[in-house]
Amino acid sequence: MSFVMNVGSGVLFVVMVGVAAAGCEPEASSASQVTLRAEQEVLPGFTYSTGLQPAGSPVQASFDLAASGLAVVEAKGQPSGSESAPELTGVAGSGVVRVTGGFSMVGTLKIDVDGLPSYDGPIPGIENVAIAFEAETPFDPWAIDAGLAARAAIPPSRLPPIPLPGGIPGSLVLEVAEGSFVEVTFTASFAAIEGTTASYEGEIARAGSLVIAPSVEIEVPFLGTQVFDIPSFTVDLALGSELVSMTATVSEYGGSIEGDKAKVGACSGAGEGGAGTGGQGAGGDGPGGAGEGGAGGAGCPYAVSLGPDQEELATCLNESCCLELGVCTEEGQDFDSCNACLQSSQGGPLCDALVSCMNESCNDGFEICDSGYQVTEQACAECLGEPACCQAFHDCSNDVDCDECLATGAPTACESPLIPAIDECVATCGCS
Repeated sequence: MSFVMNVGSGVLFVVMVGVAAAGCEPEASSASQVTLRAEQEVLPGFTYSTGLQPAGSPVQASFDLAASGLAVVEAKGQPSGSESAPELTGVAGSGVVRVTGGFSMVGTLKIDVDGLPSYDGPIPGIENVAIAFEAETPFDPWAIDAGLAARAAIPPSRLPPIPLPGGIPGSLVLEVAEGSFVEVTFTASFAAIEGTTASYEGEIARAGSLVIAPSVEIEVPFLGTQVFDIPSFTVDLALGSELVSMTATVSEYGGSIEGDKAKVGACSGAGEGGAGTGGQGAGGDGPGGAGEGGAGGAGCPYAVSLGPDQEELATCLNESCCLELGVCTEEGQDFDSCNACLQSSQGGPLCDALVSCMNESCNDGFEICDSGYQVTEQACAECLGEPACCQAFHDCSNDVDCDECLATGAPTACESPLIPAIDECVATCGCS
């Protein structure tokens, strides 16, 4: 049975060799570029309180949540022409929508169990619980009217148990349940340059949910460990939208740039540039460019080769994910860092967009529950997605040896004690 490991939402592959295109030099001059940037609170005004739950139970708890972090939109433009007749060209791959932050909480606990001390007060130690999130999505400026979403999935997890106060033997357990995520979407509505002022405007919309399942485990005399469930709660993070406006002062105008006024930096060569929107008009005939509008006559300047066993994947990446390849490889200058990101079980900003494009455009596998592993047979994925096997794959994805064993099949990495559980599930489901 062979498995493919997702990085976040993407497929992990190991061998990637860059094929440099002749005469590939950026057309934009970094010396005269301007940066347009907006920074907002990720969840402004967010508060949430559960109240004491459940009513009538000998063990009750309440939780108050807060959030911190930032939503960032950034894009670079290349001014050209002159102050009286300026143009602003978006620098290919320079746009990014980023969301970072986390949730914290405080709480109170009320316990009245026979044979144990009673307690009614705050939960010491819960303030140290942190639920973090982070994601970013690159784009080509100016992407007018295109919703650009940075979605930070918060994977299901059992947080470290919190010892109960007041000398009560036991702990508070908090689990982040499936379906938790934070998402920020930027939709640009306007990009322009007038004189020495470059402008970029749009709307930031927020969405998401946080699902928490609490419980209290208490060692009760003569009864052993007793689990008292606290009702799970779902926090709605759809907190509306707001307009953002970015401006930058132009101090230098570069040379005239032909072709697509929304994208620059592609290799020069014959072919049509993709259609795009610029500060002073639309693109037309010109150097071929990667991204929206097609790769152009010169093809992808960051083309990759994955060896004879993955030729179809390489072709798909070069045709469908050229922009993302450019971001991951620093415009073809650093394939090693891109490879390192792809091989990391956590992924990262460098390769997350490539991984997402790869899954969306080039991957025909079926994911096993939400563990990050994929198989080529839907029936097999459904069987392995049953609770016991799903947990086995989740455990494996959090273990380096087990993860490497399934993802690469390396013999030296197959000594993990988690492998027998995976093997049993595969045998039970009849997967080959």
